[in-house]
Amino acid sequence: MKKVLFLFPLMLFGSNILSNLQNKTLKEQQKSILQEALQTKKSWINPIILQYSITKDNSQGNLQSIQSFSVTLNQPIFKSGAIWYSIKYANDSKKLNLNNLLLTKRRLVKNAYDLAYDYKITKLNEKILKLQIANAYIDVKRKKDEYKNGTLDLTFLNNAIISLNSLKLSLEDIKQNLNNIKFNFKNISDANIEKIKLNLFKIIPINKYLNKNI
Repeated sequence: MKKVLFLFPLMLFGSNILSNLQNKTLKEQQKSILQEALQTKKSWINPIILQYSITKDNSQGNLQSIQSFSVTLNQPIFKSGAIWYSIKYANDSKKLNLNNLLLTKRRLVKNAYDLAYDYKITKLNEKILKLQIANAYIDVKRKKDEYKNGTLDLTFLNNAIISLNSLKLSLEDIKQNLNNIKFNFKNISDANIEKIKLNLFKIIPINKYLNKNI
C-alpha cells in the first residue's frame, strides 16, 4: 500500500522556541519598520513657520508697542499627487517589510526545529553505531581466538580490526556533528535540545488521503 508523508504548517510548532535575544531583535526590527513608515508618511508635510515681532514707536512722545504674530504653512496644491503616492509607498513598504520580517521569523523557527530533528536522528544513529562497535569488538575477539588456534587466516582478523577502527572513526564524526548541531541550535534558541519535545507525524495511506482530499 502506498503511503504519503504530509508537510504540516509551521504554526503547529509555535515560535516560543526562539531565544530571548532573537525575539528581542525581531521586535526591534518591527519597531524600526513602523517608525520608518511613519516618517515616510510625514515627509511630504512642509514645516510650519511661526513668526512673532514687536515694534516700538516713540515718534509722538508716547511709547507704543505693536505686536504681530503669524503662522505660515506652505503646501503647494500641485504636490497633492506626490503626497498620495508618498503615503501609498509608505503603506506598501511597511506591509512588505513586515511580511519579510515574518518570513525571517518563520525561517528561524523552522531552522531551530530542523536542527532539533537532526539532533534526535543523529543521537539514534550514535546508539546504533555504538551497538555495531560492541559487535565489532566481539567479532575481533572471536577471530583473534580462531587465529591463535590456527583455524583462521590472519587476513580475516585484520579485516575485522580495520572494520572496528572504521566504526570508531564514524562515531567520532557523529559526536562532532552533534556538537555542531548543538552550537547552531544555541544561536537561535534558549531551549535544551536534549529535552525538547518534537511532534510525531504519521504516514497516512495514499488511498485515505485521496478519499478525503480529492
